Amino acid sequence: MDSHLQVARGRMDVDQGGPHFFSGASHVTVRDFSVRNAGRDMIIVNPAPISGPDASIEEVTAWLKGANFRAIYRVSLEARMDNTGTWFIATFEFGEFVRQKGTVVWATGIPGSGKTILASISIEHLEDTFSRRSDVAVLYAFLRYSEKPTLLQIIAGLLTQLVSCHNFALSHLLPVYQRAKTHRDELSCSEAVKLLRSSLSLFSDTFIVIDGLDEVDDATKDGLLRVLIPLNAHILFTCRPLELFMGRHTPRALHIPVQAQTKDVGLYVAERIKESTTLASILSEHPSVAESFTALIKEKSNGMFLLARLQMELVLERCANIGSLLKALETLPSGIHDMYRLTMDRISSLSEEKVSVAHRTFLWILHAKRDLSPEDLQHALTFSYEAKEFVEDNSVSTPVLLSICCGLVTVEERQDGRRVVRFIHYSTQEFMRGLAFSHLPDPHDLLAVTSVACVETHLEMLTAALKSATQKSAGKNWVPVSDVTQHLPLLHYALHNWGHHAKICDDQQSLSPSIYSFLSRHGTYALVNSGQDRLWEVSTGLHLAAAHNLSNLISSRILPYSPTHGTKTPFHVAAEHGHITALSVLIQNYSGVHVRDETGRTPLHYCVQSEGREIEVALQLLNLSPSDTWRAFPLEIVDINAQDKQGCSAFFDACYRVAGLPIEDLNDSTLPYGRIPHLLTSHPGIDFDLADSTGNTPFSHACSCPDSGMATFLISSISNLQVDTRNMWGETPFMRACDSSLIKVVEWFLSRDPGGCHLLHQEDDEGNTALERILAYEGLAAIRNEDGRVFRRMNVDWEVGDYLNDMIRILSDSRHASHVRMVRAGHEFLPIYQLRASSRKPHQPPTVHVCLGDTHRRYEGARTSLMLLANYPVAVKYLVSGNEENPDFINAQDNNGRSALMYACFGKDYDSANFSVTVLTSCPSVDIHFRDLDGISALDYAVCSLNLEALDILLDHPSWNPPTIRTAVIRFAATQKRNIDKTLESLLYTEKVQDAFSGIGGGEADSFALITALRRRVDCKNILEKLERGIFWREEEDDEEDEEEEEEEGEDDEDDEEAEEEDAEDDEEDEDNLEEHPDGRTLAAIRQATIAAVKNPLTSIEQLESHFGKKEVKDAFVWDIDVRDPDTILLINSLAWRSDCSALFDDLFGPLKRCEGRHRTCVHALIRFN
Repeated sequence: MDSHLQVARGRMDVDQGGPHFFSGASHVTVRDFSVRNAGRDMIIVNPAPISGPDASIEEVTAWLKGANFRAIYRVSLEARMDNTGTWFIATFEFGEFVRQKGTVVWATGIPGSGKTILASISIEHLEDTFSRRSDVAVLYAFLRYSEKPTLLQIIAGLLTQLVSCHNFALSHLLPVYQRAKTHRDELSCSEAVKLLRSSLSLFSDTFIVIDGLDEVDDATKDGLLRVLIPLNAHILFTCRPLELFMGRHTPRALHIPVQAQTKDVGLYVAERIKESTTLASILSEHPSVAESFTALIKEKSNGMFLLARLQMELVLERCANIGSLLKALETLPSGIHDMYRLTMDRISSLSEEKVSVAHRTFLWILHAKRDLSPEDLQHALTFSYEAKEFVEDNSVSTPVLLSICCGLVTVEERQDGRRVVRFIHYSTQEFMRGLAFSHLPDPHDLLAVTSVACVETHLEMLTAALKSATQKSAGKNWVPVSDVTQHLPLLHYALHNWGHHAKICDDQQSLSPSIYSFLSRHGTYALVNSGQDRLWEVSTGLHLAAAHNLSNLISSRILPYSPTHGTKTPFHVAAEHGHITALSVLIQNYSGVHVRDETGRTPLHYCVQSEGREIEVALQLLNLSPSDTWRAFPLEIVDINAQDKQGCSAFFDACYRVAGLPIEDLNDSTLPYGRIPHLLTSHPGIDFDLADSTGNTPFSHACSCPDSGMATFLISSISNLQVDTRNMWGETPFMRACDSSLIKVVEWFLSRDPGGCHLLHQEDDEGNTALERILAYEGLAAIRNEDGRVFRRMNVDWEVGDYLNDMIRILSDSRHASHVRMVRAGHEFLPIYQLRASSRKPHQPPTVHVCLGDTHRRYEGARTSLMLLANYPVAVKYLVSGNEENPDFINAQDNNGRSALMYACFGKDYDSANFSVTVLTSCPSVDIHFRDLDGISALDYAVCSLNLEALDILLDHPSWNPPTIRTAVIRFAATQKRNIDKTLESLLYTEKVQDAFSGIGGGEADSFALITALRRRVDCKNILEKLERGIFWREEEDDEEDEEEEEEEGEDDEDDEEAEEEDAEDDEEDEDNLEEHPDGRTLAAIRQATIAAVKNPLTSIEQLESHFGKKEVKDAFVWDIDVRDPDTILLINSLAWRSDCSALFDDLFGPLKRCEGRHRTCVHALIRFN
């Protein structure tokens, strides 16, 4: 035992009270925070915690990639007229929807009847009603035909709303997000559904409003209904009638027929009349017309707000006087399609130029692959199809364009700030699809030619940007499309979508010759890869034709091409995009299918990583033969075992791509992801055991993927698979499977080695076995080696210990005789153990073989496995599982009386120590106040190791209260014999200690006891000086004193004079108190310190006798009892309460009578016995 840490044994009770510490400290830095003084304000700066900050809402929502429905909701509320829609909220069905959990309501109506407005009104009503209920979730989705949202995007959009509005939902998702972030996983639809279900289980009630279910495809309808209905939530659908889906999924649902109420239409008409000065003036002069005007709009709108709106637009446009108004009313159509036809007739009556602008606008909105911004559409309309060029003088402003389109087109602002041009309603889109614009080119030909012209205009700039990016960053041969298209209208759309429109034309064999010319006359081109926002450089137009699957163009052999080894070919591009037709005609007509790109990859490498039709592409490449007669170059064959510069074969890449899928998906050859592995494992020419540059085979890599079914798939599919390989770090597939907790795979390995000796005692290059790797790196050893990153899984996902527990249990099974090897680290007074380094390392300390399967076993010094592994949190979590309420195990002591908690608190790896301390202090049976044979507690060990986070964890334990905290601090200061200046200062800075000494009822006694303890030390002068000067008192107290001083200064002169007179009278009395002794202390300070020393039970009787023998102490007190000095009375009481001070009491107050009476001069009269 280190003599400097020996302390006096015994129990102490200290009254509450004491000073406020460190309030005036300036520029003090401790491990976890810093204190800076700025005037009278204390600023505490907390750096990022060791484990890293939790992910932000923005990070999680970015990973979710959910649809954003908020914009449509806000726009719909803006469009609502005041006091409309109240009838819907008042219906019986809506009341049942709000009241009864599990109620499903369908509010259905014809197009334009105001369903979206009603959905928005309902959401607003629910949000207002439950605004104070954090246990109630209100979710919504606005589904639009133009957005084409997938089921995943919809579910992710609902999850985004949850995490954005409810912190506990965010906390619930964080472990899944962090795990996905660790493995770079994207959210799958099935996982999103599970997250939604589990997240909603946190709420007592959930309301879900879905608008526009009719606007998504049938598969999405079915999928969404299958997800939502079993949730037992309150669900409201607003859409067109969907009897088939209603009857199948919700046969008992309630139904509200939606039709614009005449009252609501009347409110709308009245509001529009107010907005038009001309119309209001006409109707004010003809009251009878005014009354019939509103009635006629109500009648002819036939329950459609949209129709009422268009009718009002027509009236407002035509009315100039009472005659034109009456004529307009006579011709009002009574149906939405009649209204559309009338509007198209109005457009046709315009000039030829305006008709062309309107009709081309309709074509662009109808056939564009995504919504266009006003600027994109304006630029597109300046293109002259005949001249094949943009004429900027033909530009039409947005207000003029909307006017020409007569209200059928609008500009909508999205939540992300984008402005897009769209039709005013879904029904408008449907109407337009039935129209033919025979005077214009084919729609896709128009869009393709316009887009290609836009790309060609900027091609020189695009290729220059790509060359610049390559020069600035070696290995980077792409640029973000958004970076090079800023402020260039239509270019972003054209780069992404010209091939889509050209493909439609190519399939119809109507591709414009101008596109032939474009693909033939340039030396380099810019290509946007499908699904990415990255622009790449390709060398020929044939690459672009392959990327966009222009098979008829390719088969024509118009485009020139000569293959170059070490470059990406059109064959690579076709395989990458999964274009089987384009690849087929390339193989048939061009040379180069065997060429590898600059990284050594073949087209087969590309196809196994593509989405969609990769199986057909792979089949075609695998089945190539020199005897093919249909090919122009039959001798060119793809090397199916070719390895790229990283050593990866196409089979390796295929396994890597689907490594995270469950075995059920891989075994299902009908699913896209399962087909490629089935195809490749059945091919006789493939070498399944080719290792990459790190020495990993496809199997060993599959073993490193948590939740992977690929390892099991390979074991069951390949009879001669090599399973005992080693990579460059000495890792075997068995070790990697253990790291990833692939329990079935590990059990399969152990079944091949019944004794388990060979596998369980294999060592990697660091000398660690499979079990030791799990304890050392928490299952992340393989990731640490491959990525060069050092981080702790327990930081990311505390629940990860649950499935690591299962793996440790398997490896620690007594049948396998598995153990971990521990050695002492250093020669501290409390020995810390660590895993043994490589067995090949000389001069190792003696090894302790610890068996995790035997928790009752004792090792050297009577230490338990929990003590020896205290700094390995995965091991600690495993060992305490099932023993949380067993005090004999949790609080077991070694020969020196130390517990596992003490070992954890003294750990030098703060991260590991803190997680272990967290696990141990969460056990109900733990005794955190326990002291070893030398009187040292876990708190003392944490302080000595300067581990402030462990201190905070300990002090957060519910067994602490302010008195016990103060007692622990004073005892630490009084008993530790090593230099504790820095450690004590760290302890005093913790929030819990600050609160304990500054809390109400604490008094000053404990602070003086602390001062007394510090005065006996030679290493704490700095702290003692701050305490005595009041530097450690909190600012709040100083502020109160300042306020009192300001109030005193504000008193009038008369009060000042009275105060001066009182001060003069007391000068003589206070003179003693102000007098200083040679050591600089006042008499009052000496008395206070003396009383504190008496009250401190750690102050021995010998120390007190010596103290009272000093002249300055005798001079400081008033010994005349008749004076009844307060400090003397307090001293008498303090001595009377100590059982060991009887003799000292008699020496000091012997002349006093000690009787049972209540006489003035009796000691008992001065002692409070309450």
